[in-house]
Amino acid sequence: MGNKRLLTLLISLYKAPEPPIPVMHNVLIQWEQDHLDVFYQCRFNTRIFDILLDVFKDDWYLDEHFGQPHLKSHPGWGLSRGFMLYFGLGHPSEFIHLFDTRGRYQNIQKWGGKYLNRFSVPSDYAFNIYEFIKSRK
Repeated sequence: MGNKRLLTLLISLYKAPEPPIPVMHNVLIQWEQDHLDVFYQCRFNTRIFDILLDVFKDDWYLDEHFGQPHLKSHPGWGLSRGFMLYFGLGHPSEFIHLFDTRGRYQNIQKWGGKYLNRFSVPSDYAFNIYEFIKSRK
């Protein structure tokens, strides 16, 4: 299900117009690893995720407090964690690779794609998702 949803997202991103001024957000993603809590930092443009509200409107809603889409089935999880669950990402490093705008934390050698920055356009994200899906096969 994850790859099918990712394909739907990448097609929508590829067709999407360039969003207005980027709204950058820093997040710490908490992950349990070997019985320890590990935190991964990610910086992303929240406007890229607005498309979830249109393409997957039955499953996502706009959290007015945070101003970001949240997964209806897990509203307390936040955007990054909900995205990982919904799209079948197995580790925060995959989310970071697809969306981190600092570039230096993306694993281009493993999953392909291009380095992102705060001015990356929706088609850049679509390309990274495409390369990521190819690498998972």
